[in-house]
Amino acid sequence: MIETEDQLHQKIKDKDYMIEPGEVVSGYFLFTMHPEDIEGISNIGQAAFDVPEAGESYDSDNYQYENKIGRRTEFTIVLDEDGAARSEEQASFYKDSTITDNMGDKTMIKEKTDIGETKSLGKSEVTFDGYQFTEFEPNEVEAPRFESFDEGVVLLTVRFLVENGEDEDLSQEGKAKLTLNDGKQYTLHELFLSPYTNQDVIKQGDEGEMLVVFVLDKEQYDKIWKDKSFEVEFGPLNGVDTIDISKGKTVEFDLPE
Repeated sequence: MIETEDQLHQKIKDKDYMIEPGEVVSGYFLFTMHPEDIEGISNIGQAAFDVPEAGESYDSDNYQYENKIGRRTEFTIVLDEDGAARSEEQASFYKDSTITDNMGDKTMIKEKTDIGETKSLGKSEVTFDGYQFTEFEPNEVEAPRFESFDEGVVLLTVRFLVENGEDEDLSQEGKAKLTLNDGKQYTLHELFLSPYTNQDVIKQGDEGEMLVVFVLDKEQYDKIWKDKSFEVEFGPLNGVDTIDISKGKTVEFDLPE
């Protein structure tokens, strides 16, 4: 459906998959979709594209690229006015999986950004950057995952910045625990709401973002938790092979008002 000379994949292939510094290669890439996919895109008025890192070589045994270059990137195209409004609204939320995967609609309840509290964890520095409490209404596809929350869902998304001082790359899939109700209860973060895969890392010597998401019952949040203290425990840090680099150690932060 696209002339060979206009296909992006063919252009890169003709260059032996090597793009020189400063060089730009442009072309077309075709996606095939089912009618129900088109309907879903039309309903929300936008579509998101995920572009993985470049890789030096492909490991066919593990189905992944090795010696990755650059960072994974995501961008969104807007199809109509409703999509534009949705895109503008989503821009205010941390990019957890509910946003990146269009899992439903969020409404901001409370947030605090630029907190900037830093603590050491192993050889690395962890900065508690901010948090957002949001009311979340899952879409029809995602609703079964939240069916146990009869009175609604509140999400707490916490943003950390980690400066990797370790001797290896760090996985961006962080671990965290939330203590609530003035220390009487706790819950663990939901990994399926993390926007990262096991291929997403913070390179040695770099600083990167880690988002962790907690799912809360809206009725209990409104009646019991919202006016009481919250404390988030972050860590330990993991390497790319999921080995605990921090030797079980964690850092704790109180959520400021």
